Amino acid sequence: MTPRRTSTNQEPIAPLRETIWNRHILRGFGPLVVALALFVLMVVLVPTVARERETVIETPAPIPTATATPAGAG
Repeated sequence: MTPRRTSTNQEPIAPLRETIWNRHILRGFGPLVVALALFVLMVVLVPTVARERETVIETPAPIPTATATPAGAG
């Protein structure tokens, strides 16, 4: 015969038999969710290709050369 379990025998181990509620947010996937959120923010806020700017470089105008004229001419 097996001994009968009385209420006094079950009381000390009753808390051990209860199912433990998982207190982790998203069952441990919280860091992954945070990493994905940061990645999405980085993709949205940081441009991958710089905006194109048209840069027009003009050649400088020719510098007129001064010709020496004699003081008495004219």
